Amino acid sequence: SLDVYEFLFNPSEHTDIYLQDGDYILVSAATNLVEVKGEVNRPYTYEVKSSDNMDDVIAFAGGYTTEASQNIITLKRFEDGKLLVHDVHKKDLLTTNLNAADEIIVNKIQRKTSNFISVQGTVGVQGDYEFVQGEKISDLLKRANCLNEYLYKEHAYILRLNSDRSRTTITVNLSSALDNSNSKDNITLKEYDIVNVISTDDFQDDYIVSVFGSVRKSGDLIYGSGLKLEDVIELSGGIKQEASGSRIEISRVLEVNSGSIIPKSSVVLVAEINTDLSLKEEYNNFDLQANDQIFVRKNPDYQEPIHVVVDGEVMYPGTYSLTLEGDRISDIIERCGGLTENAFLEGVKLYRKTKVMSKEEENIISEEFKEVILSDTALYKKYSKDLVNSELGIRSKKREFEDINVVSFEMNKALKINSKHNIILLEGDSLVIPKSNSTVYITGDLYNYEGTGISVPYFERKRANYYINNFAGGYARENNKNRTVVVYPNGSVKRSINYRLFSLSPKVTKGSTIKLMSKEQVEEMEATPLDWNVAIEKTLIKVTGVMSLYLLINRITGSF
Repeated sequence: SLDVYEFLFNPSEHTDIYLQDGDYILVSAATNLVEVKGEVNRPYTYEVKSSDNMDDVIAFAGGYTTEASQNIITLKRFEDGKLLVHDVHKKDLLTTNLNAADEIIVNKIQRKTSNFISVQGTVGVQGDYEFVQGEKISDLLKRANCLNEYLYKEHAYILRLNSDRSRTTITVNLSSALDNSNSKDNITLKEYDIVNVISTDDFQDDYIVSVFGSVRKSGDLIYGSGLKLEDVIELSGGIKQEASGSRIEISRVLEVNSGSIIPKSSVVLVAEINTDLSLKEEYNNFDLQANDQIFVRKNPDYQEPIHVVVDGEVMYPGTYSLTLEGDRISDIIERCGGLTENAFLEGVKLYRKTKVMSKEEENIISEEFKEVILSDTALYKKYSKDLVNSELGIRSKKREFEDINVVSFEMNKALKINSKHNIILLEGDSLVIPKSNSTVYITGDLYNYEGTGISVPYFERKRANYYINNFAGGYARENNKNRTVVVYPNGSVKRSINYRLFSLSPKVTKGSTIKLMSKEQVEEMEATPLDWNVAIEKTLIKVTGVMSLYLLINRITGSF
């Protein structure tokens, strides 16, 4: 037989058993199981023999952890149908035998710190120190390296723990305690005392000067005597180019007038900035005081460089800075070296960024709705009260965003200086000059079997119907001739003109796009009749709901 526990803990004292072919290993069912819990290294369920004691089982479990309470071990045991708890002292572990289903619990030591005193404050080394019986406050401060020139000796404070766990504050004349070790102020410390010492630096303010405006690093700077305006400008990264030819203002809090508690602020210096961003010597050497505020003003005439992009068929495409306000298309084309021989004037496009204000209209009755209500007697009687309430309750939110639009113009006319097509360029404009295009693109509801658009040669002085009849298979019954549109290379659009007896389709130029629409598409685009009663009711319901929520929030927030 093999005692597995004995083998695991004392493997060197056992003779190895060699197995042979045909041997059987029989592992019997475990009996007399006990469970070990708590602060042991291998908490688990273990099998014990009648000769095993509690000390043996704790050894099976790997022994105690560093936080185990070893003086008393808890033993839970079933006796007479009840689960009883027994305390097993350390001296009794070797003589306490175990029964099946016993539960051994090794409890954890409370981590509450004892035998210490604390030093707090801004002098010396803060923290917990060992409590020494009979030690006085001067001894502790020496241990904590608090005795230096920064120690505030007028007062120190001891926070003492009372027997009822409350605390009492004791004020100590620290100067007396340090000068005379037998002084009554050199108090003998008790366990758990907290000694709070103060630094003379605690009573000092860090004075600052503040820099605003056109410097590279605006903000607060720590003030020291002898600080001059030139020093502050350099510490702030220097003056920005946008302040060239402008000025610097220094604002200062003056002495409080007698009988007044409100300090007065006044501008004590206005210094001109030279065009090379320098200051006169007298201004550079101006002495600053604590809490001065320096404002570096931006030149009101300064403007950031304005850029436009020219791409395509010019000699020197790229980004250009406008030399002066009012530069036009002809000016920028001249600076680009002119157009190339492949430039397609009819297809030139000018893209422009525009700022658009969007508005949430969920809570707004449109002007169109209002006009309908006011013009219809029946509707007015029904909705007049709601209309007034809604008008009073309008709340809209606006936000600004950039959109890119095409500015339609004719390039061949824009090259003439006095032409209205010679548009003034703005920041962010992009002028695109494409190559010559001698084709026409037809798209829409076509007969071609692939159902896609087709490109065809350009024929001079031919209208859209010519291209549709000759290249797109002609008009079908489903097509709407009056809705045939031509999009020209510069972005402008023309549609067929209906003369009742016949329709005249638009002229076509090189690079144009002809769009053929079916009657079904036209019907989808046309507005369906609107039930004003339903539309108004839906809108007013939205407005009334939002206003009720708004008033409720106002009432709630007003009650706090």
